Order: sequence, then C-alpha cells, then structure tokens
Amino acid sequence: KSLRKICQPLLAISVVYAEFQNLNIELYTDEKNPELEEKVQAVLTRHELFWQKSEVWIETEKMYEVLYQLTV
Repeated sequence: KSLRKICQPLLAISVVYAEFQNLNIELYTDEKNPELEEKVQAVLTRHELFWQKSEVWIETEKMYEVLYQLTV
C-alpha cells in the first residue's frame, strides 16, 4: 500500500482560497481480493470522499495494482 499526494491550489486574483490535493491510494495484491477492495471503498465512502478506481495487472511483478484516486 502507498499514498501519493499532489497539491493543487485554487487561485483567484493571486489569492489562495482553498488548496486541493490529489491523493492516490495504491493497493497491491498477488491475486484479486474483492473483499479487501470493498473494505477500502467502504472507508472512503464512510468519510464522504469521492474516488475513482482503476486496476492493472503488473506482469513483471505478478501483482495486481488497484488505484484509488481522490481530490481532498
């Protein structure tokens, strides 16, 4: 599991009114784990976070990566 943040400020007339950060939550497993994915999604939803999910099989690592992307 890992987290990555990218900062994106909201500017108006050279004044920062709000700062948004892109947050990536990466879940790595050697086989599909729908139960674990549902737990992650339940936590995000419980905290009223909007997320987008994607997944990829990483052949060289023989692992699945499930990526949850959020703006907080």
